Amino acid sequence: MIATILPSSSNFHAVAYNEKKVALGVARLLEMSNFGHVGILSQPTPKELQDYLIAYSSRNSRIKKAQFHLAISCKGHEKSEDELLDFAHRYLGGMGYGSEG
Repeated sequence: MIATILPSSSNFHAVAYNEKKVALGVARLLEMSNFGHVGILSQPTPKELQDYLIAYSSRNSRIKKAQFHLAISCKGHEKSEDELLDFAHRYLGGMGYGSEG
């Protein structure tokens, strides 16, 4: 398993990038949490997700590039979706991103 930290940004372009891959059928969203009201009634659009993230991060003026872009990958299908999700939870928890809110 490889975890790669990619360049950050202030406009959350990774959301659109990921959604494009999902639309092409080469990726799948495994989990989404801590997005408040976004996505409760229907699948959110990339624009809704980006707008929420931009508004949320703008509450702290010290944040210049709020997007933390991490790619977790493995060879082919050597790990199940549950194993990938477990790895992601442990990795983000170890970095301090695992708390609610």
